[in-house]
Amino acid sequence: MVVGNKWQIASAMLGILFINGCGQMMAQRNGTGSNVAMQRPAMRMRAVSAEPGPELRIPSAPNQNTGAPAPAEVSLVPLPPIPKYNQNNSDLVRANNAVINSSNNIPENPTINTANQVALGAKNVTKANNLMSPFGVLGVSENNNTTPKPTVISTDPIRNLYHKTMARLATLDSYVVRLVRKEVINNKKKPQETLLLKYRKAPLSIYFKWLDSEGIGREVVYVEGLYENKIHTLLASGDVPFMPAGKRMAFAPDSILVRSASRHNIKDAGFVPLVEGLGRAIIGQSKGDMRFGTVKYTAANKRPEFPFPVESLEHFIPVGVENELPKGGRRVVCFDPQSSLPMLIITFDENNQEVEYYKYDRFQFPTRLDENDFNPDYLWSKPKLASGPKL
Repeated sequence: MVVGNKWQIASAMLGILFINGCGQMMAQRNGTGSNVAMQRPAMRMRAVSAEPGPELRIPSAPNQNTGAPAPAEVSLVPLPPIPKYNQNNSDLVRANNAVINSSNNIPENPTINTANQVALGAKNVTKANNLMSPFGVLGVSENNNTTPKPTVISTDPIRNLYHKTMARLATLDSYVVRLVRKEVINNKKKPQETLLLKYRKAPLSIYFKWLDSEGIGREVVYVEGLYENKIHTLLASGDVPFMPAGKRMAFAPDSILVRSASRHNIKDAGFVPLVEGLGRAIIGQSKGDMRFGTVKYTAANKRPEFPFPVESLEHFIPVGVENELPKGGRRVVCFDPQSSLPMLIITFDENNQEVEYYKYDRFQFPTRLDENDFNPDYLWSKPKLASGPKL
């Protein structure tokens, strides 16, 4: 009887050991056993300080649901800072955002937003963006849409006229116009010239072709940042001593030969620099700051150049504001009643002597000017003569 009880106890203990062994085998297979957990390598813990480490990395974290090992660490690459552009008197003022003055809703400077500008290259085109005026965003040029956005009519005729002009310029990526020019350079009156002007906003591209007897055969092309950043020209007769007409040459924009041929830098061609100069004076005048001069409005009246009355703004320029007027002067700007673009600009020096006369007509816009319109190699390449049949 005692022997039978001992065998029953031994059988029960063997059953318990068998069941425990099966449980451990299942635990090893599922990875939940205590002995398996002890065999696995311990997770490395990183100390997180209050200040970022020199490598700027995001520390790993284990999976909160399954307890699985964390993925490899991911590097943190900081974004570069947004570039800032300072105002330059000879170039356009560029900024990514227009800061609006909270007191009178007027930013400090009118500016063209070029946040989407692509680095200059052989086939570079900068996307046109918002054109800013002292009175807010005026419009966006999309697909050469030349219809200005509706604007708030101001009771001030100076603001109203200026606002309409900036709204129109915001819609123009490029245009073609005829220019009649008379200038006084180094106290000498230059002959009247008639030129064809092609203008593209981005990248800034200028093309001139002389149409009248004065300077006939001369052509000039400049693209900012391309073609060595130089002015390329076909010479007219007498432009450069001992150089024949039709000779191609290149000059830096600030070359003595270039400056002696015009009162202004080629980057000042077109309407934007002129209208921005008016804008600075209008902004200052609205704040009681007359450092950039004052602006006077003249209602539509007749002028001998046009068969219809035109509105005008007269800018009184103090001493030292413009290099071309070191002792000050005044400038009258007449505006086309249909396009709101400047169509006549007359500048007088401190002695009330006319030193600049620019008349624009035959506007063509919208136009789609491309790289070939400003590529000197394409414009002035000699066509290959067709060869006849071989005998």
